[in-house]
Amino acid sequence: MYGIAYADKYLARNEEPRFKVIDNAPGLIPEYFTATSPITDYAGNSLDIHTKDLTSYSLLVDKKAPEIDSVEIAGNMIAADSTSYSQPSDWPEDIDKSSVFAGVGDTLTFSAMTTEKIKTSEKSSVTAELNISQNGSKAVLETEKFEDMYDGVNKRTATKITFKPITITADMTCDNSEPIRIEKINTANVVDLYNNELATQKISKNPKQQIYFDNIAPTVNVGEITGDVNSGEFCIPLNFSDGKGTVSDFDGLTASFAWCYDQDKQIPFKYAVTTSADTPSEYKESVLNNENNLAWNKFDLPVKDYYLHIKTDNSEIKNTKLYFRTEDWAGNVGEQSVDTDINIDRVAPSIALMSMNTEYENDTAKILAKVRVTDFNTDGLNVKYQLVDKGVEPTDSDWSEGLLNDGVFDFETKFDAAQKYEKEFEEVKKHVKIGWKLIKDLSVSKIAENIILYHHEKYDGSGYAFGLKKEEIPLEARIVAIADVYDALRQKRCYKESYSHEKAVEIIKNERGKHFDPMIVDIFLKNNGKFKEIFDCA
Repeated sequence: MYGIAYADKYLARNEEPRFKVIDNAPGLIPEYFTATSPITDYAGNSLDIHTKDLTSYSLLVDKKAPEIDSVEIAGNMIAADSTSYSQPSDWPEDIDKSSVFAGVGDTLTFSAMTTEKIKTSEKSSVTAELNISQNGSKAVLETEKFEDMYDGVNKRTATKITFKPITITADMTCDNSEPIRIEKINTANVVDLYNNELATQKISKNPKQQIYFDNIAPTVNVGEITGDVNSGEFCIPLNFSDGKGTVSDFDGLTASFAWCYDQDKQIPFKYAVTTSADTPSEYKESVLNNENNLAWNKFDLPVKDYYLHIKTDNSEIKNTKLYFRTEDWAGNVGEQSVDTDINIDRVAPSIALMSMNTEYENDTAKILAKVRVTDFNTDGLNVKYQLVDKGVEPTDSDWSEGLLNDGVFDFETKFDAAQKYEKEFEEVKKHVKIGWKLIKDLSVSKIAENIILYHHEKYDGSGYAFGLKKEEIPLEARIVAIADVYDALRQKRCYKESYSHEKAVEIIKNERGKHFDPMIVDIFLKNNGKFKEIFDCA
């Protein structure tokens, strides 16, 4: 019910004025009042009441409770009204699609407009429940501020309630078949100017600035590699997914990939991303780096399934990984690495003999050897070996398996010394004559020449290089023979460990009359302590 108090003390009434009674429903509060009969003062001045602006006065009786008239969210207005959801086909072509989706890290601000101006106090409370859940509970927004503003559409003053912003996190969920919206506004101790209470209200309207929830980062699945990897030309099937989201889906994704390995050297390669497994006609260039210096290659994703074609001329590549970085419209970024079975090795391994020792026992010889095998990729490397005489080709049936450990394998083989080493021993015997030829023109003494030529002769005639026996062997050579053997026994050699002094003496004693002159052996036995003293001081 509207009423007016007249301020003119000379007011006269020609006729009792009557005013219209208007139901105070939202949108029906007038800006101007119009009298149904003329009003004048004593001087006859008319009161032109129909042009009087009365909106600044509390001149009405209001029994209508305030309500939430609309809700808003900061962003692009992409819906024509608040009763339906928008779809990508409805969006303007020039819209910033990143504003249509809210992803992890995005901050949203909601607000609500009342049907009329409201009053608040310290006891007042207004919160908004969203259709977003976190840890099993609805996300609730507290009020940040109240602002009175003129509603030009409904031509009255109303109050805008702005809620505190919410930031999307990875542990939130939402029914993403509809936009993010306020489902309910809870109120307490909030009234209009006539103390009509703003009640808790379920919100059925959607904000025109519709924003869809999507906090799941896109992923990529790598299929089985096709082609000949070792040739350096192969194809990798890729399947991209944006997790969930009927609106976002995979449409609008962007992706990048990087190929890396565990070396520092940059290796050039070519690639193509296509929708077919067929060999592409055009390739782009990139480089294979280590994980600390990835070279990213970007491509767009209008569909889900792709084929990554790679071509490289490098002959040795191992321990490679593929890295993928994907981003959707909501700004969710997914990064993942995939260990690939991409190993290229077109270079034969190299073999080097580390050591080879011979141990003699009675009439047999045992060969102990260590061999290093070097290859860019030793995974699955098989080793076979065969020991043959010099100049003899190996046979197909006599190969033995070698156990490779850290690129090294050991082998042990026993031979009949008399049979297997006759040729090699003949070569060894030549060293005395070769040594003599080296010094014969150096004007050394005859004694020195005799020692070089005859120190491997044996007292019983079984020595070399001339088969001399007993006194046929120069005395100086017979003496040096004992000294040479003693030193050889005491020294550690590649084919044996060092012997003790006592063991060396025992061996020489047992060779009395065979290898050595008995007289010289007797002298050695009497003076063997001096041999030990000299050797230990060396």
